[in-house]
Amino acid sequence: MDKFTENVLEAPDDALVCWCAGVSAKDIRDAVKNGARTLEDIREATGACIKGDCKNNNPRGRCCSVEIARFLPRAKLGNVAECPCGFTAFQVSSIERE
Repeated sequence: MDKFTENVLEAPDDALVCWCAGVSAKDIRDAVKNGARTLEDIREATGACIKGDCKNNNPRGRCCSVEIARFLPRAKLGNVAECPCGFTAFQVSSIERE
């Protein structure tokens, strides 16, 4: 299993965040810099979190939406659409930035 940075906000630019779509931390950071404010915005900008297979590919053993949400300002996390893997908006919106 591949290694990952425990705190995704400290991950190097080339570190994968979405393992099934090959989306890096830089891709996510760039999307946020360019105006992405929700998980749906990140999906549209990068292709992350749409295949629903991160639970199998991600070394954390879960959907990448948890890590993606950490890049977003906390106040903007509400009303996130459900991920293909079934991760719900409530679970994503309850994450606090470290």
